[in-house]
Amino acid sequence: MAIKETELQYTERLLREMIAEARAAEEAEADIARAANAKAARAMAGRAAAILARATRPPLPRAPQPETVETMQASRESLIDGLFPRTDWPQPPRSEFPRLTDKTADRRSDFVIAALGIALGLICALFPWYIFFNQDQFGVQAIKFGGSGTNDGRVAGESQLENRGAPPT
Repeated sequence: MAIKETELQYTERLLREMIAEARAAEEAEADIARAANAKAARAMAGRAAAILARATRPPLPRAPQPETVETMQASRESLIDGLFPRTDWPQPPRSEFPRLTDKTADRRSDFVIAALGIALGLICALFPWYIFFNQDQFGVQAIKFGGSGTNDGRVAGESQLENRGAPPT
């Protein structure tokens, strides 16, 4: 009696079959690509061999004449053109730079910065004159200490060792 296939085994078998089909399809595509590459390489080798077979030149004369130099140069250019096909590349698109439509906005910011600079210069020039005419607010003032008892009314600058209440010695 055969053992019945479980659901897990059935799923695994289906997945393995699907993977095998996918691998076979990938290998077929790779074989087609390899064949196309080999065909292109054979065609290129055949063209190069034909061009090189045509390239046999007669020995150069000691003093080249102008018409032979031109024909040799033409044959060289035709050989090079046959080996490397000419491709015309498209021109890249031109980049557009942003245009400033409102030029007064730029000038306005310049005027604001200039006005701030002039205002700062005036403040720096006039502040010392304000201090000069209001010295009573900014001048040096004497320090006076207050207190209670024997320290009442003591002024800085006197000797601190003396006691006012003691008799002089």
